[in-house]
Amino acid sequence: ANECHDTRCKSPFINKPGNLDGTDCVCPPDKFYEITNKGEENCFDCDTFIQGSETSPSSHGGDKILGSSACMCPIGTYYEGGAKLQKCTKCKPGTYNDSSGLEPNCSICPAGKYSEAGSSSCSDCPDGHISKEGSDCSMCPAGTGPNSTKTACENCGIGRFSNPDKTGGVCKTFDEGNCPHNQKFGGS
Repeated sequence: ANECHDTRCKSPFINKPGNLDGTDCVCPPDKFYEITNKGEENCFDCDTFIQGSETSPSSHGGDKILGSSACMCPIGTYYEGGAKLQKCTKCKPGTYNDSSGLEPNCSICPAGKYSEAGSSSCSDCPDGHISKEGSDCSMCPAGTGPNSTKTACENCGIGRFSNPDKTGGVCKTFDEGNCPHNQKFGGS
């Protein structure tokens, strides 16, 4: 008998592009696929996944996902997955992640640079500061200044000075406008 039948997938699933007979169903692009504890297939909001939820999305790929992957962690975060909890976590200070996805960790900022929590890039340490790889910037001791890569403090050397009474100084070259206190520029 000729009769009409529904060719749409049952909610929350949608027809996979190009499939019009309702046999190839996928989650919409802003949702992830999961088989629940009761064995039921369902689609869940990516926002729930990204913010960290008590659900355990057991399948991020396969036939039920529209597109190349499911939910993505935003830049400045990394994917933290386990048997019970899967979520996106902000990168710690001194680390960064410049791409969205399911990266399992953040990259470490190189020496001379730093980052705040949740950063997508590293920044140069401010003047008078240095940093080791993956750490925060710290001020150079009084009378010293950072080297050119801001990875170590060093004495200023001949013809240069830094304030001996102030931390976080920068080595400057002596000239008419910046002689140390009680000193004069020029010959004897």
